[in-house]
Amino acid sequence: IPAGTVISWSVPTDPTLTIGSMVAPETLVQLVVSDGPAPRIVPNVVGLPVGDARSAVETLQLVLVEAPQQFSDDVTLGTVISQDIEPETEVDRGSQVTVVVSKGPDLVSFPDISGAANYEEAAEILAAAGFTSTLVFGDTLGEIREVTVDGDVPDVGETFRRGTQVDFEAL
Repeated sequence: IPAGTVISWSVPTDPTLTIGSMVAPETLVQLVVSDGPAPRIVPNVVGLPVGDARSAVETLQLVLVEAPQQFSDDVTLGTVISQDIEPETEVDRGSQVTVVVSKGPDLVSFPDISGAANYEEAAEILAAAGFTSTLVFGDTLGEIREVTVDGDVPDVGETFRRGTQVDFEAL
């Protein structure tokens, strides 16, 4: 019932009176007035799958709003990273709780660099794909001898976190 709306009334001297009954002027009529819907306590939804977060929020007659998703190396895909209203905060019914949901880690596929004539060409291909590269031995215009990621030879199509360093040896 909206705040300020009369919920019920009574006449203490005659509790049998009903709507439409006549009373003498100056008769005391007691009113019960609504304070409005009870406030809600915002739940902590950080770390929950977005579907569970939505259920937790909507059960309390609050509205879950998803902000643009963000990549996260620490929070799995589809899990809430953060919320805009601190848990245990008291809010009005119908308030919006905005959450950021994880896209998971920012992964990129290792490109085919077999057509690169030298380190510089390979580095350009890798940079366009989201990798960083370092020539650990040799000449930038020399023929590529070895390509490694953390000491292992990567396969074309293998996924790595964006920004992963690729080491080269060229002669």
